[in-house]
Parts: sequence; C-alpha cells; structure tokens
Amino acid sequence: MHRLRRSFARLAIAFVSACLVGCQTTGLHTPAAALPDQAQTDGVLYRLDPRASELHFLVYREGPLARLGHNHVIAARNLEGEVVVSADRRSATFTLLLAVDDLAVDPAPLRERYGADFASTPSDADVAGTRANMLSAALLDAAAFPYVRVAGRLDRTDSGDMASLEIAVKDTLAQRAVPVAVQLGDDTLTAQATLSIDHAELGLTPFSVMLGALRVAPGIDVKVSLAARRAAGR
Repeated sequence: MHRLRRSFARLAIAFVSACLVGCQTTGLHTPAAALPDQAQTDGVLYRLDPRASELHFLVYREGPLARLGHNHVIAARNLEGEVVVSADRRSATFTLLLAVDDLAVDPAPLRERYGADFASTPSDADVAGTRANMLSAALLDAAAFPYVRVAGRLDRTDSGDMASLEIAVKDTLAQRAVPVAVQLGDDTLTAQATLSIDHAELGLTPFSVMLGALRVAPGIDVKVSLAARRAAGR
C-alpha cells in the first residue's frame, strides 16, 4: 500500500461548525446524492465510506455565567463525498456533502472521548434545546439551507502537502489551507485533519443569552477522519 502524507486543505465539515461549510450556494438545495459528477474527471475515483468516516465540531461556552452552560460535541452523520486522485498521485480534488438535519448533538461516547472539557452531562432538554437552536433560522437555517458543502484540492508542495478548502455554509464561502495526513492505497484512501474556524468566517453568529453573560465562544474546533474506497472500474 502506497502512503502519501498530505494536507487535505481549503476545506471544508463548516459548521460542519456550530457549533462546521458557495457563496452562490448552488449545490446546497439539491439532494445529498447530487454530488458533482467527478466520475467524468481524469484520475482514480474514490467514494466516501460514511460508516468509517467522522466529522466532529467542538463548540465551547464562555462568559461570566459559563458555568451554567455546557461545551458541546456536534457529530456529522451520513456523510457523502468523492475524491479524484490524479494519475501521478501528486494531487486530488474532493467534494464532501453534509446534511444539516443529520447533525447529532452530544453523543455520550464522543463527550467521553474528548475528555475533561466535556465531562459535564447535558440533560435531554439541554441537548434538544441546543439542536433546535443550531438548526434554527438564526444559525444554520436548516429549512432553507439543508446542506453544508466542502470542496477543494490536495497538492504536494516543497514545504509540505496542503489541502485548499472551500466551505459553503448558507450564503457564505470560507476558504482555508489545512495540512492533512493522507494514506493512499490502490483501493482505499484515508485522511485525517484538524482545524479551528470562527463562527464569523462561516457567516454565523454564536448563540448568546442574558446579554452575553452566557454565550458560545467564537472558535470551533473541527476533527476530521475520512475513509474512501475506490469506485468499481476506476
């Protein structure tokens, strides 16, 4: 199995950040299956395996009354995506599509995984309230913008491998260059990346109550672990 250390950058899992993601958000109103037809692009096509892929957003509380709130883990489920690797294996293009309504708030195993910052236990009402706020018109507006889309290009450079990402959230397009660790085999591709992004970059206003005494911090930490399999015949 051949291995490439790469930076999947300019991403975009937006928020796959509330809590993760163009301008001209054409693809955001289409069914999740309507990914760009990368099969027509020269190169080797890999399709994302949603069962082996994870995209998590870590959102933090702040303010004088922060002790009354909770930090939150937001998990993307049922991800769809495609990667086309160039014939010389030195570059790739990719698209990732996330259904906003499939975002899960505070799964207990993930709170445990992420340690002390998430040691508190939100009640069922806390979780339901956080999810309702996240999907509301004031934040992600799931009714009008059901999908977050991340697209970009992966390249190897003299200074290291970087991914250029474009993250489309609602009517906002955020751009980032992010280092990514990629392992590329004949039939499988995996990629891991971490990044931090502000709500403002995504066109979002953090939730705030009591005149800001309890509020969501501007920054969102994003943890990405993706796995894809080579498409049949490609």
